[in-house]
Amino acid sequence: MKPVDQTIFSEDGICDCFQACVASILEVDITVVPHLVKGRSNYFRAFADWLETRTGMSAVLVFVNDFEDGVVVSPPQGYFIATGLSPRESDTHHAVVMNGGRSGWKMVHDPHPSRDGILTTRSFCLFTAVM
Repeated sequence: MKPVDQTIFSEDGICDCFQACVASILEVDITVVPHLVKGRSNYFRAFADWLETRTGMSAVLVFVNDFEDGVVVSPPQGYFIATGLSPRESDTHHAVVMNGGRSGWKMVHDPHPSRDGILTTRSFCLFTAVM
């Protein structure tokens, strides 16, 4: 994982934090990763298609609120993207890079210069090998 910072900040509620997280995990320049969130209602499908074409990996999106109270979610192993509420703007989601292991997960990179992370976790984006 090579930290890459975002370059677009809350442009009509859309920034390139997710793009920066992908670039960080893949260790590529942010310009290599298309800004798929802007102008798309189903950005994740477009991202998953791009990821598979570019890397041969698949993407899995897991929403935390899909689990009922009391269900224990085992942390993924390795790097992944977590999204949640931004501490800077209410009702705005932000993406950060997390690293998971047996003892849980922790944030390892926030692409925003504040490095404030996220207040809540809404979803996880995991990359998996295509077999």
